[in-house]
Amino acid sequence: MENVQYTIKTTDVTLRFHFDVNHNDRILIIGKSGVGKSTLLKIIDGNIIPDKGKVVELINKRIFLNPFNDIAYINQTPYIFSASIMENITLFDNKVDYHKVQKILNEVNLNSFSKEKLEDIKLEKNGISVSEGQKQKIEIARALFSHKSLILADEITANLDRNNAKKIRDLLFRIPNPVIEVAHHFNENDRRYTKVFRLDADGSLKRIR
Repeated sequence: MENVQYTIKTTDVTLRFHFDVNHNDRILIIGKSGVGKSTLLKIIDGNIIPDKGKVVELINKRIFLNPFNDIAYINQTPYIFSASIMENITLFDNKVDYHKVQKILNEVNLNSFSKEKLEDIKLEKNGISVSEGQKQKIEIARALFSHKSLILADEITANLDRNNAKKIRDLLFRIPNPVIEVAHHFNENDRRYTKVFRLDADGSLKRIR
């Protein structure tokens, strides 16, 4: 991200940030509610065009000026389709290797589903038939299946209890892809993050670790 600036119209606050993302990075951005953390992720994702600067992604030592097709976005509230578990993960791709999906399910601790269950169990819209933790795991499995180079995680533990929040965050650290996560706060004793930034109310992004 190179000298990016964007003014949030509703607050008239200008976000200003510049940082690099390396292949092994686990980046955390903390900040209070309403300071623009989700907006920052949407700029990186390409859903919002910055007023100044550009988003550049380095992949395999090549620079792509339009990296947005290579980014997976995990929302705070996962969207679950009224479809099978398999279809929710693969987004209705009919040419899927079951063993590939099963490997991903093992990574996200959803390995209790047989092939038949993956294809036959229908989830209700918005996932009311599964727990919040399971919904997040399905969303993460979907991101892994997409084979994107960068994963953005937007307050993904905000709706979970402490136990499930820890499990989901531990899962993020096992993902081989670089991850940028935003949250309200973090455990200062958790040394697994490679970079930690704080987004302040004035729109400035400061590295604090």
